[in-house]
Amino acid sequence: RTAMRGACLLLLGWRIGLPGLVFLSPQDLVGALDVSMGNPATPVVPLWEERSLPAGRVASMIFGALADQWAQGDSFVKQISRLMHIRHAVGLAEGRLTRIVTGPPGCMAVWSALPHGGYWGFFANFSRKPQIMDCAVPQVDAPIARDALSGHPLQTDGRSLTVSIGAYEARHVLLGVSKNYGEMMP
Repeated sequence: RTAMRGACLLLLGWRIGLPGLVFLSPQDLVGALDVSMGNPATPVVPLWEERSLPAGRVASMIFGALADQWAQGDSFVKQISRLMHIRHAVGLAEGRLTRIVTGPPGCMAVWSALPHGGYWGFFANFSRKPQIMDCAVPQVDAPIARDALSGHPLQTDGRSLTVSIGAYEARHVLLGVSKNYGEMMP
C-alpha cells in the first residue's frame, strides 16, 4: 500500500505541482479501480465506500473510503489536501513555470515562480530505485528550502539543492518562501 501511495502521489504530483488549475476526482482520492469485469458499458467504480458485486467480488478502494481516511492521522487524502492547501496559500495556480531540469535516469525537476516570491519545485523519480538529485536552484533573496509536505528544511547553499527521492516517488519543495506550511492541516 505504501508503494501504491507513492506512485499515486507521483502521478497526481504532475497536476498538483505545476501552475494552472488542478482537477481531482473521487477516484483519485480513494484509489478506486474500475472493476467492470470487462464490460465497459457498465463501469463499477466505488467512489465513497466499497461495494459488493455479484459472485462475491468487492469493488474496493486502495486507500479506503473518504470518511475512513479523514479519521486517520496521515492518510492519502490528508496528504493531498495538505498539498492543495499549501498550493493555494502560495499561489501556485498563478505561478509561472521557469525551468525543467533532468537528473539521474528517470528523474526530473520543475521549478515554478510563485506570484508573491519564491519557487515551487516538483521533483519526480520514475525509476525503480531511490535516487539523489542535485539540482541548480533559481536565485532567491533568502535561500530557504523546505519539503512542502513535512516542512522539514532541505540543505541548499543558494546555488544548488540535493533532494532524495524514493522509487516511483515525487517531492514538492518550497524555495525562498519563509513561512513553513508543513504543519498546515486540512
